[in-house]
Amino acid sequence: MSKELRIEVKIKNSILYNLIMGAYPTVNDFCKQNSFKSNEVYALINLRQGPWKANGKWRPLATEIAGVFSMSEEEVFPAKIYSIEKVSGVAEVSYDSFAGMAINKNDNPERFAIESTMHDAINDVLSGFDERQQIVIKRRFWENKTLLECAEELGVGKERVRQIEARVLHDIRRSKKGQALGVFLDMQE
Repeated sequence: MSKELRIEVKIKNSILYNLIMGAYPTVNDFCKQNSFKSNEVYALINLRQGPWKANGKWRPLATEIAGVFSMSEEEVFPAKIYSIEKVSGVAEVSYDSFAGMAINKNDNPERFAIESTMHDAINDVLSGFDERQQIVIKRRFWENKTLLECAEELGVGKERVRQIEARVLHDIRRSKKGQALGVFLDMQE
């Protein structure tokens, strides 16, 4: 039996998002107080829409948002964020190959940024768990070890491994770190 650990990395304009969340309780409050359409602001945050018109000039909304924070458009909407290509795919990796992955940032700087962020996000989320919990998750999902194999390695019963796995995954899904980093886990039996 094999389980999959699905990791989705969402890239957003964290500069804009952090400015808004630093000054307002929610993005919707920011929109209401400044008479912006929330769907248009979310489109800028989530990179579904660029801050420029087809002619290369700033969209009025981008200029207005930058003005709210007394900043230039370039500071709030850096061009490098909006030039990242959307990439999707599936790859099988073991923890060892993933942890030691070397990405050449000169070959593909966007991919380097995305994969480095994903690597850091996973390690950051797992760093909050004790060694035994980390071992269970790494063995089960990155090395495809069975409950029994993990149990033998740790000197516990396979039911205990299942409990540890379930608890860690539950905690990750509910953690602020997991949510803030845009890391979402989807377990499939």
